[in-house]
Amino acid sequence: MTVLIIKRSDKAGGAAEVGWLLSKGLRTRGHDVDFLVGRKVTNSPQVREFPSRPVTRRRGLLERFIHRLGMNALGLDSPIPKSFGAEEFRRYDIIHIHDLPEFNWAHLPWLSRQAPLIWTVHSMQPLTGNCLYSYGCERFLQNCGTCPQFGQWPLNWLHRDGSYLNMRLKRTLMSQMTMQVVGVSDWISEQARKSLFGSFPVTTIKNAIDPECFFPIDRNAAREQLQIPQNAKTVMLSVASNVLDQRKGLDLALAALPRLVGLNLFLLPTGISGDTSALKKAMAGIAGLEPRNITDDALMRDYYAAADVVWHPSRADNYPMVLLEAIACGTPVIAAAVGGVPEIVNENNGILIPANDSEALAQTTRNFFEGVCVQNQHKNERSALVTSNQFMRFIDEHEVLYKKLIS
Repeated sequence: MTVLIIKRSDKAGGAAEVGWLLSKGLRTRGHDVDFLVGRKVTNSPQVREFPSRPVTRRRGLLERFIHRLGMNALGLDSPIPKSFGAEEFRRYDIIHIHDLPEFNWAHLPWLSRQAPLIWTVHSMQPLTGNCLYSYGCERFLQNCGTCPQFGQWPLNWLHRDGSYLNMRLKRTLMSQMTMQVVGVSDWISEQARKSLFGSFPVTTIKNAIDPECFFPIDRNAAREQLQIPQNAKTVMLSVASNVLDQRKGLDLALAALPRLVGLNLFLLPTGISGDTSALKKAMAGIAGLEPRNITDDALMRDYYAAADVVWHPSRADNYPMVLLEAIACGTPVIAAAVGGVPEIVNENNGILIPANDSEALAQTTRNFFEGVCVQNQHKNERSALVTSNQFMRFIDEHEVLYKKLIS
């Protein structure tokens, strides 16, 4: 089979990692896989970037009109993907979207006619009028509008609330196309079935990790490599560089720390991209390594191994790779029970806490470190979710789905 994977990046971000892992597994079985991405970060010859549009000081008439309507997120003034031509896409047996780069939604019905189309849903953004996650709001089940997140980060850049118009246009476009929807958790699959994607077949293929990259290693050696005190009570957490981004619960983590002063925690903040100056200021005075973005799997493995526990107090999430990777490395997690997280975390690999609760995060962490037997039990358990069998299942299910769509 020949497969084209479309996403924002080839290997930067959770959705990108899933697509990259999928391509690795498919290639080992003799399939040809290419990428079209918004931003290329590897040197792979199979990866091509969508061309960037020239930056101009003045917006064109169409761009100004779209901005006034608050419909910027649909890329309606972009020539991509039609500018590539039908022949570019027809040479593939499968076109597989993971997340959209600068991409014109109005071209999706055309794209779906070039080859069988699959869309793997990694967040709620394709299902809503604008937001990445709805945080319990159910307007996306109808036509959105009066968005409770409008004006808040990251929707503070919009001129007006275009969620109603976006949703109406999305529904119109969906009615003109055919595709297969894949959810990476049972939770997101259920959201898709209730949403504008509900007219399409929806199946669940849960994320997996690469067992050749993430596995338990010696903790002392990892700490020595990272220059972390051997006796430190070490907590790893994934954060965003923008302190206004509260989805991953950075504010909850910072609020929990004063309640844990006596434990003398040592933090390992990762997952950052972009300018980290505001983040460093917010974390000033907290013992730990400097916030950094890690792209090297071996270094990431050292971080997981060096940590006693991984915090994940996210307010909204799907099926996060950071939890799978931590568990694969033998490191337990303390995670908020949101989205698809309860499908990953169980009594053998971590502890679930209520969402949006810094006090629960602090108390659970204290109990974790003070209950030595419990801590050791978690540390030595390894979830079946992250074995090589899970990776093989991940590839098997995609291969079966591809063959079904082709036939």
